[in-house]
Amino acid sequence: MKKEKIIDILELTQNRIAYHPDSADKLKEIMEEAFKNGHKIVLDFGGISDAYFGFLDRAIGYFVKSYGKKWFEEKVKIQNANPVVLNMIENVVYINEVAYKRSSSYKIRAKVCKICAGRNNDV
Repeated sequence: MKKEKIIDILELTQNRIAYHPDSADKLKEIMEEAFKNGHKIVLDFGGISDAYFGFLDRAIGYFVKSYGKKWFEEKVKIQNANPVVLNMIENVVYINEVAYKRSSSYKIRAKVCKICAGRNNDV
């Protein structure tokens, strides 16, 4: 069984509103290290009254955009988030999942175009 790394967002940010880019970067670093060590992550938003889109996008959005929503949901659990924060997290996940799918789709189309272009050159 994989260990869980619990990250206390209030402790990390030292503020009831999660907004600062430096804190978001620190969260991203902590998450990256935990993933490298094979941990799943619990993001504990207890005591956080609000979280800015930019803060969440810089950390959570990065992983969704890079690896997809399914991967993110398998690796990360959100706990103690109030409805306002949870809604913002859902928005960040949705927007970055769209970006992930577009990026993946683009890569596939580019590969197909290269293959087709190679075949056309052989004719």
